Amino acid sequence: MIFKETMYKNLTDTIYYDDINVAGENITSLEGRPKKVLDGGFDCNTNRLKTLKYRPEVVEGDFNCHSGELISLEGRPKLVKGSFDCSENYLKNLIGSPEVIGGFFTCSLNNLETLEGRPKLIKGDFNCHRNKNLKNQKKEIIKQQIKAENYRTDEGFFNFKEIEIEFNEYTEYLKILEKNKKIKKIFKNTDYGLGF
Repeated sequence: MIFKETMYKNLTDTIYYDDINVAGENITSLEGRPKKVLDGGFDCNTNRLKTLKYRPEVVEGDFNCHSGELISLEGRPKLVKGSFDCSENYLKNLIGSPEVIGGFFTCSLNNLETLEGRPKLIKGDFNCHRNKNLKNQKKEIIKQQIKAENYRTDEGFFNFKEIEIEFNEYTEYLKILEKNKKIKKIFKNTDYGLGF
């Protein structure tokens, strides 16, 4: 079944002003969804979705796509003002995540090997626990520069203040690497008549 065959017919590329709940509807595609969901959330959990193609572009509430068959977050909403839950899927990374999450971000119980592609800013909590292939979760959070209020990992619970020094040191390290790349590029593209 696809989205436009549910009770939410005729919503293709519209703006919808309420919650949409198609959880457990055995949906395989979000084709026919509204373009924006304002004053509400979008719940498509417990379905057979492998992709978020055709998703709403903007969701002012929560976006729930947990307990499905997702192998990628590409095609996700561009903006989620509430929370984003993609737990219990088959994700190996977070490439395609919304850039800013207004609430919490949960990606637990997946097949994550890296947090690459993570949101740039999470205004609530970040939860990545119970991903057996994701080692050194705290270090991965720092490496991927995931900024959130609190974190839940297999290594325990902690807040940003507890990792702030390491986080900022790694941020500075990344800036130095970027600066060195720029310097190398300048010298590589400059001929000083030295015959290099």
